[in-house]
Amino acid sequence: MSYLKTYIAEGEHETQDFKMRIDDCQKIARSLVAFANTKGGRLLIGVKDNGSVCGIRPEEELHMIVRSAEEFCQPPVNFQHTVWRIEGKSVLEIWVENSVFKPHLAKTEEGWKAFVRNDDVTTPASSVWVMKESLIKERESEPESLFTFTAKEEELFTLLKSGTYTLNQLSRKTGAPRPVLIRKLAKLMKWNVITERFNEGKTFYVMNLNN
Repeated sequence: MSYLKTYIAEGEHETQDFKMRIDDCQKIARSLVAFANTKGGRLLIGVKDNGSVCGIRPEEELHMIVRSAEEFCQPPVNFQHTVWRIEGKSVLEIWVENSVFKPHLAKTEEGWKAFVRNDDVTTPASSVWVMKESLIKERESEPESLFTFTAKEEELFTLLKSGTYTLNQLSRKTGAPRPVLIRKLAKLMKWNVITERFNEGKTFYVMNLNN
């Protein structure tokens, strides 16, 4: 129980989320794939957003999680679970590992989509992130030396060194078509040359100056 109290005291963050209960397999699938796609994480079911314990019936909640992980996640998300008792109430802990089978997709009303964790929020993954993970998954063998470095690439590097830009801003400034730019940025992310940053619901790209 002391472990659970420690977890709850941390509050919600990139690798931890609280849920009062599971009402919708489709919605909870977003949380499962987000943890699997990012750094892994813990769902504490039976805990309110403010950290107070409301308790649940663990068998019912676990049934919903199993269905969500198997039917609403693609590929299915593996997890471990623990049932805690605190203040006479049950809390279900779901632990999801940082997956090696990225990108995981969740079934939504609009189709299958990838999600990631951004601080304490689950957000849709960017098209660049999805492309980057797809390149890793496919084990693309194209060496770094084959990255075409023309005047357009030089302009892109100059922009990224000077500040942070969204995909739309980079496309407008460089004149590069979005599909082409997405692939180039994905390769640069794969090689850890650039990184994504999130601010006010938008995704920005910035150069890793240490590389």
